[in-house]
This record gives sequence, structure tokens and C-alpha cells, in this order.
Amino acid sequence: MIESLGLLTHVDADSPCLSGVSGCYCFQFEHQHAYLEPPTALTLHCCVLIKGQQRLCLITRSPINELIVDKKSDEENFHSIADQLDLKPIDLNQPLNLETIAIPKPWGQEIWYTGIEQRGLSTVNKVPLTWLLEVFEEKYGIEGDPLLLKILDPLPQTNLGDLYFEMHEQKVEVYVVTHIDQDAWPDGVGKIRYGFSTSKQKQFSGEQAFLEAYVNSVQQYQNTRHAIDPLIVEFKIEDDLGSTDAVAPETYQKYLDRVPKQLSLDELKYKEAMYDFTEMRDLTVGEVVTIEPLTPHSLQHGVRVVEFQTPHYERYILSFGQQVLTQDHWDTEMIFKHSATETTKSAAISTDKTIADFDEFKVERHQLSEGQTAAFSHTGYFIVMGISSGAIVKAGDDLTPIKAEQALLFSPQVGEINLSNQNAEDACVLIAFEPD
Repeated sequence: MIESLGLLTHVDADSPCLSGVSGCYCFQFEHQHAYLEPPTALTLHCCVLIKGQQRLCLITRSPINELIVDKKSDEENFHSIADQLDLKPIDLNQPLNLETIAIPKPWGQEIWYTGIEQRGLSTVNKVPLTWLLEVFEEKYGIEGDPLLLKILDPLPQTNLGDLYFEMHEQKVEVYVVTHIDQDAWPDGVGKIRYGFSTSKQKQFSGEQAFLEAYVNSVQQYQNTRHAIDPLIVEFKIEDDLGSTDAVAPETYQKYLDRVPKQLSLDELKYKEAMYDFTEMRDLTVGEVVTIEPLTPHSLQHGVRVVEFQTPHYERYILSFGQQVLTQDHWDTEMIFKHSATETTKSAAISTDKTIADFDEFKVERHQLSEGQTAAFSHTGYFIVMGISSGAIVKAGDDLTPIKAEQALLFSPQVGEINLSNQNAEDACVLIAFEPD
């Protein structure tokens, strides 16, 4: 008979639903929607089947007790509940296979693996990741949100696919370049706008004078945006679209072709003058970019990257070559409060194993040729992501092949994994973790 544990506020390692006793256990859990404004509570209904080494879990908003049939065994009931609710059980003793959610952007899309926001929730077997991590917080050892893992996938078109030129107060980011669009960059060398131009700074008497000139240039460009963007909105409305709807590149270009020629020429002139204050760096596949707080940056069109970052959701948009759809202003004058003119670090790092080494998190890159192996151990949770297919992850007696752009979250109980590659082609894997 399925045992009801009632309403739980904490699930520790000694809880019956995680202990080694075989059986099936149901309980409720009050989940806090901290990512909503205002935060709200939600009752989750959970069911765990313990069978051998398996800890199969169901989490749903639907009451489970009323689906239990007395004449069925615990295992039959568990799988019957899963079938009735169209849920696929999650084995808590296996790594969590992180499903993706695509978030449209004016410049392309973000593909989230661990995103926990009002705009979207990453999932495991269609269950929000945040539910799992809060219900089984002690098992996964994650207080608050996990490291944010996502892919930035810009459009290949010039300007349209360029990201916001922005900076952050707290957020730390690392980009790993995985693809350069050959149509956008025929020589295979992409770009990132990264910090301010050191040569331009030498033309001014000091930092304050440089920043004032930069802000004036941005404001001049923004004036042309204030003239163009309302026209784009009018064209969207004519096509029965919403004012903040993203449109296909061909449609956007059609709208731009309708903008008065002189206004288009002014926009180009003032944009070039504004960007003259910034630095552009080359990027090739495999290179790494570290972005520390207060570093202005803008990944350019056609450069696809995997991004790990701290789970902070703040940013200041200094400028953008289109209408900003998520806010009604630019934050350019924030540079007077947070000057970043001395950003001189290189955008690219060597191919050493450790490619990001921050206080908040670290990232290792393991490149495996045929027959090569590597080991990794950590006392906390960690995320493994395949950059190319071919690697096999061994945890205990379990072997998991990992594909390109597949990501797995391992609990602290795993402790150690081994990587191997038995294919003729090289394999590449990233591992991100929070330092002990």
C-alpha cells in the first residue's frame, strides 16, 4: 500500500522517500514561486517509487491520492499514476537530463538548460527543474538557483543579429564559441564587441571626458532610433502583429526599406560614430570569452556560443541597433556610476583544461581523442555538457553517452565521473561547478 507522508517542508536523506526501504511514498510540498512577481506558493504532489537502486519520482500539480487503486501493487499504482497524468518518471539516482526551452530575442534566440524565470522554466521530463531542486534541495545541494547554462544563437544578419551592448554589476559569464556562420563570416572568424577602445580613449584628457563624449554619441544615435522604431511598430501593426513581436529577418529588412532614406543614412552614420568608442575582438570556434562584472560586451551576429553564468538576471543596456522589446529605455548613463574603461583582459583564453576560474564557478574543458579517458571529481553538484558527440560518462556502474549540446546535472552523491571516447572523431565535454 502506498504510504502517505502528508505535507513535507523538507526532504532529507533519511526521509522514507529517499531511504533504502523498498516501497512507494506520496507527499505534498509547498513550492515557492520566487521567480514570479509577487512570489506565490504552489502545492506540489509528489510520488516516489523505490525499487532496487532506482528512486523513481513523479511531481505534479494534480492530486495523486485519488488516482490510487487499492487492489493494485505499489509499482502498478505508481506507473498507473504516471500514465494517467502523462508523466515520465525521473530517476533521482541518475543524472538529470536537462531539457531546453527556446526564448525568442530580437537578435535571435536563447536556448535555456537551467533557466528559472517568469519568461520560461527549464525542465526535466517536462517537470520544471526548479520543482525538483526545491523538493530535493538536500540531495542536489543547490541553495537558490543553479548555475545558468544556455546557448546564445544570434541571427546571421549584420546588425539584426548583434546582441545588446550591455554590462552587469554582479553577473559573471563565460562564452565558449561552438559555431561561426560561414555566410556571415566567410573566413570563419567572428566578432564580439568587448570593452572600450583604448586608442579612442587616448584622444581625450581623461576618463570623464571620454565617457561624456561616448554618452553624447550614444544619445545622438538613440535619437535616430526614436525616429525609426515607431515606424517599424506601425509597419508591424499594418501586418496585424504586436508592437513587441519579433519578426523574421526578411520581414524586418522589408520594414527598413520603407524607412526614409535620409533617416537610414543618419542611423548608419551615428551608429558607426558610437561604435568607434568600443573595441571589437576576433573569435573562432573553440575560443573562450570571460566577461566579468562591469565589462561592456555584445556578441555579434552569426556567432553561436554556449554560456555559463551566475544566476543573476540584472543588466544595463548601453545601446542596441534595434528597438529594445523588454524595456522602454537605455541605461547608458550607468557607465558614469560604473566605469569600465579599463577593461583590458583578452577576450580569448588558451586551450588549457580550466577555461573559467571565478570565485562563483569554474568550468573545465575535456577534449578527448580516440581511446582517451579523463576523470573528474567534486563534492557538490556539477553540470556536464557535450560540445561534440562521442563522449561516454561513467558514474559508478552507469554509462551515459552524451551528445552535442546535451547537458546533464549530477548530484553531489555521484562524487566522481570518468569520461571516455571510443570513436575515431575527437569529443569535447564541458564541466561546470561551484567551488567547494
